[in-house]
Amino acid sequence: MSLHAEVPCYRDLSLSDPIEYEFTGGVVNQAIVLGDVDGDQLNELAIGNNLGTLFVFKETTNKAWKQSKDKLGLIVCIAIADMRRDMGKQLMTVITAEGFIYMFDLNDEDFVVSPLIVQPSLPNAKTMLFIDVDDDERPELVVGYSDRCVRLYKWEPGQPSEMTGRFVPVVRWELEGQVSRIVDGLW
Repeated sequence: MSLHAEVPCYRDLSLSDPIEYEFTGGVVNQAIVLGDVDGDQLNELAIGNNLGTLFVFKETTNKAWKQSKDKLGLIVCIAIADMRRDMGKQLMTVITAEGFIYMFDLNDEDFVVSPLIVQPSLPNAKTMLFIDVDDDERPELVVGYSDRCVRLYKWEPGQPSEMTGRFVPVVRWELEGQVSRIVDGLW
């Protein structure tokens, strides 16, 4: 019988190859999102920078697949959601520090994309999340702001055959402390 116990040996194993993406500017940590924006069942990486450009990368290519046409402002939040369940499209929503909400449909063939919707909102958003809070099978937009407020917006669709509409404020909560992140409780 040995007096020495066997010491387990651990090794690190990485099954992925690193990739460096080509884009300019600085990035706020809520301005990076991974999700299927074009309905191909594969996730794309979207990054918004402090210069106001939205970049979308597909699969493992290091060059942008899509890029915003105009300078949007300091991009602070990006999220992906199917806003119109009847149309079955994932749309990307971007909020800037200046207080604008931009919505993009990335299903077209063009490299440079323009927003479908530009809506003025409140400045200083820090975090956002799409979640169905009222069980109507349509996601609502929840936004946390730097002034300790959280606001809930409901999507009000426009024409049934077109992707038009606007976010309508529904509820405002004022909190005692700063809002750093909003989660849906599934994590």
